[in-house]
Amino acid sequence: MADESRFAMVGLWEAWTASDGSETDTYAILTTSVNETMRPIHERTPVILEDENQADRWLGGQARLTCPHDSYHGLR
Repeated sequence: MADESRFAMVGLWEAWTASDGSETDTYAILTTSVNETMRPIHERTPVILEDENQADRWLGGQARLTCPHDSYHGLR
């Protein structure tokens, strides 16, 4: 963040057992379209949680993801 404040990225995690019995942890970071500021760097950017309310909604299963072209964050 420009002001160096803390933030969180939206992600998914799952632990599962493969058919051979080995255990595997898998992770993914959700991405969204970038705004004009980020476009020179890359075409995708992580979905950012701006505050604790957004993080609580995401972790509680109450968040709704959107992908607006003019939004950097994508979480509503």
